[in-house]
This record gives sequence, structure tokens and C-alpha cells, in this order.
Amino acid sequence: MRNLKRISIAGFWSTNKLILFNLYNADVSRKVVISTGFDRAYFPKTRDYIDSVAEHGEFDDYVALCLNFLPNESEVCEPWRYVYTNEHQVIAPHSNRCMQHGAFISFLNLDHDDVVLFTDSDMRMQRRMWPEEMDILRKLKHGEVFVGENKDANETLYEEAKYLRPFVPVESLTDVFKDTNIKTSKCYNTGVMAATVSTFSVILEEYARNIGSTDYIFEHYARQQWLISYIIAYRGDLRVRVMPATFHTHGCHGAKPGTAYNGLSYTYHGVDVLFAHNLHPNMFRQEKSIAF
Repeated sequence: MRNLKRISIAGFWSTNKLILFNLYNADVSRKVVISTGFDRAYFPKTRDYIDSVAEHGEFDDYVALCLNFLPNESEVCEPWRYVYTNEHQVIAPHSNRCMQHGAFISFLNLDHDDVVLFTDSDMRMQRRMWPEEMDILRKLKHGEVFVGENKDANETLYEEAKYLRPFVPVESLTDVFKDTNIKTSKCYNTGVMAATVSTFSVILEEYARNIGSTDYIFEHYARQQWLISYIIAYRGDLRVRVMPATFHTHGCHGAKPGTAYNGLSYTYHGVDVLFAHNLHPNMFRQEKSIAF
């Protein structure tokens, strides 16, 4: 295992303003890296996902961050690299150990303008990426976050807060989270999210500063993506590029309208979804009517 250097959060940006780089065209020298993370207990559940990415992926690197362990030689799947990740070095750790808030950048040894597609591992990559999809990743600008809808296109942080088992009345949250209007700001599903390393670093810095607020207000683990969405909303220099449902479709609020299962794959309006996430065939079974 090669020695990994840590990336300083403050190395390329300041606290109050993201340093935006003028990269408007795809840079062939920048890497597009797919990454996910898990601990030993969850590792067996990731096999289908790891295998599916190995089958369909065309990324510059594949990095699995292994919290406090490394898999045995018989358990690894090329071309994935398995990186030992000391959980005590994870910045602003979440209770379920997920690092989607940007904590993974310290372990990837990437340049600030490389792009990371960080995903959960309870999903399946169903096909190869279309050229235009990879083009989106390679052309992501600094400050741009490629992420999809959560419940639907209209769901706000205020609405999503009701699902997170808050310890305080939902009505009081507007007095706690004052940096943006949570009744109009959108909530995104961060189970699949892409950005440059420098953009993730800004999110990480803000997340570390604000994690105490959400951890003491919400019980549900999805408070992590709520806070990320809140950060995107109040940071004036972060912009969302909405990820289409053909790229990532999930069942976290039930099957999205237009999603179907054809017996082999999950589709969105007839098109195979790239990352099918937290979906199950039972979601699409219809009760047969019985004639009397």
C-alpha cells in the first residue's frame, strides 16, 4: 500500500470564498475518479456494486476506502484500489461512517482540479457511461456540484426535515438555520455526487463547522445530506448541476414516477439507469385483480 498524503482543507481556498478556476473546457489531464467507502461489517453487502462498477466503469481510477481494515486478497476486485482508512483521521465523522461530505479527499491523493464521483455502495451500476455523461464529469467547473433530486424536484429542506425525526418542532428550524431560507432551498440526494476536489473541500470545511447543529437536531442519518444541501444553498459560490434520473435513480422516498423494473434492470422512462440505488423489484409489483 503506497503512502497517502493528506490534502489540507485550506490549501487552495479561503474560509469565506471559493477560489474559482477558469476551466470551461474539459481538461484531458484531470482525472475522473470513482470512490466509495465502507467498514468491514458492511463490506460483504458491497460486492454487487463493486463488481458492477468493475464491469461497466471507464474511470481513471477506482478507490474503495476501507475503514480500519483491508480486504483479503481473495476479496478484492480489479481495477479497484483498496485504501486503508483510519477512521480517527476522518474529518467531521458521521455516525454511520459515511464520508460523502468530502472527508474522503484526505485519502485520495488527488490534485485540486481532479473530479471525484463519490457514491454510496448500496446500488448497482447497470451499464457503461454514455460519452456525454463522462463529458459532464470532465467539464465540471470549480464550485459546481453534480447531484440529483431527493424526493422530487420541488422538495425543500423544510419539507425533508420532517422525515429526519427532529428533536425540536420543525417550525423552529427557520430560527436555527438562518443562512438561507430552508422553506425554498432544495434538498438533494447525495448518494451519488460529483465535484472537483477543491469544491468538495469547501463543502467539507463548511460541514465540519456546522455538523454540531444537525447532529443535535436530527436523529435520522440522512441529516448528512440535509446539511450538505444546506451548505450548497447558502454558499453563494456553489452551484448545482442537476443530475438526471437516467444517471442516478433511487428509492429513498419510494420509486420515482417514470421508474420501472423490466426483470433485468431498472429504467427511467424506458432508459436503463446508470446508478440504480436502493431499488427493489417489489416496489414495482402490481396486485393482480381477481375476477369474481
